[in-house]
Formats: sequence, structure tokens, C-alpha cells
Amino acid sequence: MSLALWSQRMDDEYSAEAALQCAGDSALNERFAAWNARTVDLPGAYFLEVTEWLFRENRLARGCFPALGRPARLSDIEAPTFVLAAADDEIVALPQALAAKSLCRATSVAVRVEPGRHLSLFMGQRTLGGAWRVIARWLKGEAGGALGRAPAA
Repeated sequence: MSLALWSQRMDDEYSAEAALQCAGDSALNERFAAWNARTVDLPGAYFLEVTEWLFRENRLARGCFPALGRPARLSDIEAPTFVLAAADDEIVALPQALAAKSLCRATSVAVRVEPGRHLSLFMGQRTLGGAWRVIARWLKGEAGGALGRAPAA
């Protein structure tokens, strides 16, 4: 049984071609299929526990998700934070991603919402050529004139 996240049987809107933003690029689609076939083998108990804690119990947002033996609290983050969200993300709902702005109270949070789904944030040609360049400038402190200020969409 394959545990690949993006199955060949999914709707066209969830296809690799849509996520990669690469209509007609068969070579790129083949490379994606090879990558997608190499899944990460997580121990079942670990996966179930973390999934339960993050998604059902919302422990990270509530400030009681354990990390390195202590609670990880978003409100304790002091480093400027950049949230890149997908408008139609099937894994992280847009309101969840946008909540980081109010949950990370000790720092500035820049937010950028891109068209597409979850995978397109990390592998989509349009997103890589646009949003990630903005993020690189933000990391250098050049976007909007100051580190942490939200860049223009």
C-alpha cells in the first residue's frame, strides 16, 4: 500500500500538474511522481500522536504542544516570522495559517497568501519564482524596508 500524499486517483484540481503549476511539462511531472513515491517512514504511534495533538487537540495554538521536554508556545516566539499560506490549502486551512498573526504576540508576523494548494507553496513554479523571492528579500531585511513588515502581494 502506498502512503503517497498525492495519489494518481485524486481529482484534477489536486493533481501534481496543478500543484507544480506546470501545465504540459511531462518531465517535471515524472520527477514529481518519483519523489512522491519515496515517502517518509514515520513510526505509526508517533504519527498518530502528533496528528492528534496538532489537529484534533490544537495543542500548538493552545500553547501546550511538547517539544524537547517543555511546552512550545507560539506566544513565546521572539524572532520575526513569515507565514506563507495557500488560498486553497487542503492540509492547513487558511484561517489556521492566518491565526499565527494573533498567536505569535511577541513578534512581528508577515503574511502572504498565494493562489494554489499546499504543495504548490513548496514546489509550484509560480510560487517559487514569486513568493519565495519576496521571502528571500524579507529574510535579508529588504522587503518593505524592515524585517517583519508584510510584503506586498
